[in-house]
Amino acid sequence: IKPNATLAMWKPETGTTYPIVPLKAAGQPASLDGLHVMWFTGTLPMTPVASWDQAALVGQGLPATISPTAVEAQLTSAGVSVPALETALATALSPAELKQLTGVLSKAIPLNYYAYGSGLLGADPKTGAIIEAKNVIDGTAVSPDKSGVNTLISVLSRHTSVKGVPAALTALRGIAAAPPQPVFELKYTESPASIASMVNTAKTQGNQISMVTYDVPIGLAVLGALLMLTGGFVWRRRRTPATAISELPVGVTAPVSAEAERRAAA
Repeated sequence: IKPNATLAMWKPETGTTYPIVPLKAAGQPASLDGLHVMWFTGTLPMTPVASWDQAALVGQGLPATISPTAVEAQLTSAGVSVPALETALATALSPAELKQLTGVLSKAIPLNYYAYGSGLLGADPKTGAIIEAKNVIDGTAVSPDKSGVNTLISVLSRHTSVKGVPAALTALRGIAAAPPQPVFELKYTESPASIASMVNTAKTQGNQISMVTYDVPIGLAVLGALLMLTGGFVWRRRRTPATAISELPVGVTAPVSAEAERRAAA
């Protein structure tokens, strides 16, 4: 990890990444169990979870929708009587608007789940391994689908003179603007035993990286040099004549064997 590098942290639940940046403030240890670490901090804003995580949350028992009864109860708690509002609007709405209104109020509203979080991370700069996770918040939040609410706001905004509509609009706009509400949060910090285990793992991985990065190339370079020296020695030996032929003085003919003379005469 390079100094002052901004890294991308993967969040499986959302299928996205978010940035973690070097921690400038003092107060965090420079090493953990003898291993030098770099500190980072990051925040995952409210982000919709992936479809598979939405299905997993619902499979664990969290609701997938809000019933019409629950929606009516929420409006009632805000001071809006849905039956009285429907009666007042019955003569004011067009058939198309009435169909839109009753369509929204009679159907369950889907719920959308979100992930959010924050924390500090101490990482080994050599291997990138996270040695300590500190003050981590890993949360899940929920918000109703806003399309139905926005439809109601659109219809009612054209009939603000009808009794009860202004109060209903105030309540609906509050629902539409409300941020996702936390469902549960996990808050944790790495234990000393876990830190010690991660330090040992990082040191082992660091030694392996050093071996591949430094020891192996140096060994290969030495081996290459030895092969070059050995090859040159063998080449020189092969170039040495097996026997030496002495030069004869000018005008002196080398003796010819009797067998050679017979072959020449034939």
